[in-house]
Amino acid sequence: MITTKFLNIPNIQQQSLLFANSISNRIKRKISVVFYITAFSTITGGILHLLMIGPELKPVNFPVEMLPYTDGLFILSGILQIFWCIPMIMRWGYKWYLSGLIGTIGLSLLLLITRIPNGITGLPLEDKNPMSLLTEISQLLFIGSTLTVIKYSKYMNITSRRSGSNIGQESKSSELRAKESEEDVIPKDKIYYRYSNCEDTIYLLKKLEYRININSRDSRLWITRGLALRQLGGNVEAIQSFDEAIKLDPTEVVAWYQKGLCLNILGKTREAMQIYEIAGLIKKSSQNQSSKSINVKIIVKELNNT
Repeated sequence: MITTKFLNIPNIQQQSLLFANSISNRIKRKISVVFYITAFSTITGGILHLLMIGPELKPVNFPVEMLPYTDGLFILSGILQIFWCIPMIMRWGYKWYLSGLIGTIGLSLLLLITRIPNGITGLPLEDKNPMSLLTEISQLLFIGSTLTVIKYSKYMNITSRRSGSNIGQESKSSELRAKESEEDVIPKDKIYYRYSNCEDTIYLLKKLEYRININSRDSRLWITRGLALRQLGGNVEAIQSFDEAIKLDPTEVVAWYQKGLCLNILGKTREAMQIYEIAGLIKKSSQNQSSKSINVKIIVKELNNT
């Protein structure tokens, strides 16, 4: 198994950085619960809307001529609300969160409008159906949790931009010190160091995208892209970059190890441990034979059999 002994850096500044990263990781784990609460509330609201289709569960004084329009709205909103759990669980980004928030606020306002006298009967709807109340509660829960998610997303963007200018230099210092340790598995990456003094990590990513478009067969570019994304909190996207690097060079220990770190941050401890094991076996094999002759498929198969 690959150890993390190389993280024991005596430098006070580096220790502070590691402490800050650990706090950030705790926040990310806690915010994950909010994402799932948001997904649960929108699924619940969608199901309740679909269950209220038809005249049986409508208010006692509901205008019959409005039934087709109301049911059409319930069907559309129900399907969209159920679908909207996907952007929340997969964390598609700020635009999706904001769209879901605006749509749900619109539905809540429509429900509030029914509390005032309507133009057909001249009376407010007498809705005694408990599912209507549950629907409103689920929508309010979705609105509250989505606002938290949006606030968190904005905070992460601001934080990453403020700290971006220091990320490259701090990473360079950490990895140079780690190079002196026998447990180090992160060799010097020329591409990463070349752009370590960029204004911020966002700028680094833009540079990497340009380089990848020119030469997508360079595993170092994909690894560097993954490192930058991980620093910005985009662990899912970072894993995709490390996977691309592994496809190009299955013996790339750095890509395996960094993928394990991302999985661990996402709470997928068991998968992370397996990736660490693979990285450790590849490193051990590379010490005994030429890296070109290492068969990663055999290593993974042997690991699965243990």
